[in-house]
Amino acid sequence: MLALALLPAVAWSKPKHAKKAAASPAAKMPEFPKEPKPQQAARLWQAGTLAQAKGDYRWAIKQFEGCLKAEPANDDCKAGLKDAKQKLGWNPPRKKKKKATPPPETAEGAADPAAGGEDPKREAVKHWNSGIIYFQKGDYGKAKEEWEQCKTLDPSNSDCDTGLKRAGMPGAEAPK
Repeated sequence: MLALALLPAVAWSKPKHAKKAAASPAAKMPEFPKEPKPQQAARLWQAGTLAQAKGDYRWAIKQFEGCLKAEPANDDCKAGLKDAKQKLGWNPPRKKKKKATPPPETAEGAADPAAGGEDPKREAVKHWNSGIIYFQKGDYGKAKEEWEQCKTLDPSNSDCDTGLKRAGMPGAEAPK
């Protein structure tokens, strides 16, 4: 062992005549497929909603602006951006003009957003997001309530089921 320590450092280095290997064109990093615009917009809208729920309105604005860049006609992103800017006092709320004629009823009888109601699937997503926030804060009882409300509004939403399973895990019971 002592003999190895006495060898000069040159013995351990590369020979001077060794050539450096040139990077081959095949050694490039593979390009990953881009996320589809609707999925990107949905992800950014959700991130904006969570940031807004936590009170981080500047981050929420960035997320909603990215959402609008992905899908410029997305009404949810527009509403989230407007709300977050109002919370920061960036845009004063404008007075709405009254319409002369009432809006027509929807074909399926779903609640009209202009009349104060919301689409049940959108409302379910809001409850799911609230459940995540409560769960992260350690308030497992409220998280479970939010996820149950989510499931009631949209029984086909598998995220609600996942949340309810998470709330039922050991260590996730409400503190006594």
